[in-house]
Amino acid sequence: WATAAPVLERDVPVVVHAPSRQSLKGTAAVESAIAPLMAEGLVDYRLVEGVAPAEMPSVIAGADIVLDQFALGSYGVLAVQAMAAGRVVVGHVTETVRGRCPGGLPIVEATPDTLTAVLRHLIATGRGEGTAAAKAGAAYAGQVHDGRLAAGILADGLGLRRS
Repeated sequence: WATAAPVLERDVPVVVHAPSRQSLKGTAAVESAIAPLMAEGLVDYRLVEGVAPAEMPSVIAGADIVLDQFALGSYGVLAVQAMAAGRVVVGHVTETVRGRCPGGLPIVEATPDTLTAVLRHLIATGRGEGTAAAKAGAAYAGQVHDGRLAAGILADGLGLRRS
């Protein structure tokens, strides 16, 4: 998923939302929150559905900001893929879930009620915060979601680790 494509360098950032299931990802709330930003020409929003899995790496590489989910309070595969690609990931992740994530989860927090303001802030602040979140996300995906951490936890739990 890693890409050399720059992030947040366009005048109008590309914002992607690719729900596996709209009701579980809060798509109606996303579209309501993004509408004013689209109307003002501040974002190029793309709802991505029905795309073959093999095409998703290029879809994500073409995004600046990826909107994950806003209904469940957790994060999913799309968020991990987008972090690995060095994209800014925005979603709603509860404090309980964040507290279980090692090293601090670099997903920019937003709820359906705050999404418009969060995106405005990312755009208005010269995108420095977004670029930092994208860089932290790539590092996090590599450290936490490449399989080594899970394998170690399973090995410990099954008593398979050698000293």
